[in-house]
Amino acid sequence: MKAFRESVASEAFRNQSHGHAGLNADGLHWSHNLDSNWEPGRFCRRMMYYIARVFDTFAFPIGDLINILRMLPRIWRSDLVISSVENVGIPLLLTRWMGLWSTPFIYTSIGLPERLEKMHPFFKNLLRDQLRQASLINGFGSEEADRLHAFVNTPSYRAPVRHWTYGISLPKQSSLGGSPWRWDSITIGADPNRDFKLMICAAQERPDLRFLMIASSAFSPLFQHAPSNVEVRFDQPFEKVKEALAVSRLVALPILPNSYSGAVTTAFLAMAMGRPVLLSHVGAIHDGYGFVNGENCFLTEPLSVDSLLDAMDEAMGDDMKLETVALRGKKLVQECFTSAHLEAKWLKAVHCWKATNLPLSV
Repeated sequence: MKAFRESVASEAFRNQSHGHAGLNADGLHWSHNLDSNWEPGRFCRRMMYYIARVFDTFAFPIGDLINILRMLPRIWRSDLVISSVENVGIPLLLTRWMGLWSTPFIYTSIGLPERLEKMHPFFKNLLRDQLRQASLINGFGSEEADRLHAFVNTPSYRAPVRHWTYGISLPKQSSLGGSPWRWDSITIGADPNRDFKLMICAAQERPDLRFLMIASSAFSPLFQHAPSNVEVRFDQPFEKVKEALAVSRLVALPILPNSYSGAVTTAFLAMAMGRPVLLSHVGAIHDGYGFVNGENCFLTEPLSVDSLLDAMDEAMGDDMKLETVALRGKKLVQECFTSAHLEAKWLKAVHCWKATNLPLSV
């Protein structure tokens, strides 16, 4: 079986958290859109700039369209296309609508419902028509899958939309914690939905606590007036993040309201290392991940500094409860959300498709 799979720079991480890594070792021949070091020339980049400007007026991102056009010969020779990021998924659907390819495909959404809210009705209908031809539509957020189901399906039409949870590769040393803690609270993230602003407000209200915030440099303007009890680090390598997690008492991951991003992979990493986690109860994690407030994590309402402070006080006010929650969180990840669990699900789904050539129902 041959297949064309899109990819991004963080290919290894995405393969693990999305469950694609197991497919590479299961006798399937794969290729993806980063197989070569090809870079578009100046003329192509300039042309794409103007094309993107036109589409932007309709809130329709064309993403990596030029690379999709370049990869069409591979798509034509493939049995299955798997899209795992909107930057490639949306231009794939556009070129499919244009009649440039007709290969069966699996579409993975990462924030498509939010994009659809701003999109011109013509392009909304275009995407709906193409998505209805998918063998499977994935949403890694609970609310995201529900909204995609409502968007694509009608009483007389049913497309396979599934909520597929993330998985992680367990760290070799799963519990590195020690005392005394260097930080009372650590917040990590590069996702634009990570609510660092709320954490800064919490730090201002709790000057007796020590906060570490590890963020993408894109967030740097937020930290210009951070209080003195906040230490900020930008663009840290993975090993440095693990070291910081190991000496932090509570992992706080507040999230802005959204349907698709709930800091899940970061939370899973922290839980696997035996660290207690605090999460915003956003739509992305309402269902499917097994998060239970006060049992295997601490949940707080998004955008509410009072709710966040109450949850932090509850967590750090009882060391025994903090340890119990951490142990239960670790057990949850080990038993349900490793990359091996997700890879097995993918293998079952793809082999089901291969055997029947019918829409996936796994």
